Amino acid sequence: MQQINYEYCDAVSLEKFIEKNIALKTPKNILVQLFSSSVTYDKILSIKNELQAFLPHSAIITTSSAGIVHSGQISDEKVILSFSIFEFSEVKSVGYSAQDIDYILQDLEKNYFNDDTKLVVSFANTFKLDASHLLQKLAQSKPNLIIVGGNAGDDFKFQSNYVSSNEQDDADIVFAVIDSKVLQVDAGYLFNLETIGKEMVVTKAHG
Repeated sequence: MQQINYEYCDAVSLEKFIEKNIALKTPKNILVQLFSSSVTYDKILSIKNELQAFLPHSAIITTSSAGIVHSGQISDEKVILSFSIFEFSEVKSVGYSAQDIDYILQDLEKNYFNDDTKLVVSFANTFKLDASHLLQKLAQSKPNLIIVGGNAGDDFKFQSNYVSSNEQDDADIVFAVIDSKVLQVDAGYLFNLETIGKEMVVTKAHG
């Protein structure tokens, strides 16, 4: 596996970068993650369309963020593309909109997960989906599957955020699924979140 990060400038520069740095060996071995901060969503979708034109068989997922960690720094008002190039793995992406959690899990199990699934990358729109509940149920059914990702952000405005996949422009949650017989995946951090105390309902709040 090889990973290359690229700060987006324009379509011409992106095409030249892809031609120079990304060699296509198999039709389904590239994952592109697009991270954006303080960039309009129309612009993000435009860049996603460019990626699909330049790398038509790649799996693409995008997420808005509250700052982007890149080259050891946190920056705003940028678009960072992360290209993961696999030699012996297959990558698929999928996004879901206006679907309940049980449907999403059933569809993943039926159409995307298999015995060779080693890693899942997921980003969720916190205004549209309870990702914590979904992850809890997914962990119960797939306790050995490594899942990474997080919630989308909007530079701490707390108004809206966006995630998308190849086929879904405005999704509630997106997944990239990596299948391989040889890929070894290690989790550097394992949180195994456990709730503490009694579950309560907020009935009144101020400020």
